[in-house]
Amino acid sequence: MAEVKKVEVRAKKSRVNKNQGQIPRKNSGLYIYEPALKQYVIVEKDPKSHIQDIDKRKFLVPNDISVAQFMWIIRKRIQLPSEKAIFLFVGKVLPQSSASMGQVYEEHKDEDGFLYIAYSGENTFGH
Repeated sequence: MAEVKKVEVRAKKSRVNKNQGQIPRKNSGLYIYEPALKQYVIVEKDPKSHIQDIDKRKFLVPNDISVAQFMWIIRKRIQLPSEKAIFLFVGKVLPQSSASMGQVYEEHKDEDGFLYIAYSGENTFGH
């Protein structure tokens, strides 16, 4: 899992409000976290599937979203009705929907640094 870097931020002094006197804020050490790392994902339709084509194939996906959230993004891109099923495959593996995209990327990334995901309207690799 990727490391999260802490960045120290100092609070600014408040401006003078016309209705109130000047209230300076003390500089307190606040910490915010940098945005989650992202990886490149290439989405392709399985050639055997009879589902709609996707309008966008390349995605820059944050590490911390789940496979289920990414599947929802794909469903919206292909405008798939809620009563129809969709399956995402990484190689010939159906990833867990609760797994993060960062985990899937680390386990299945290609030599070129991309994660290739195929989608299908039916479970083509199952029995």
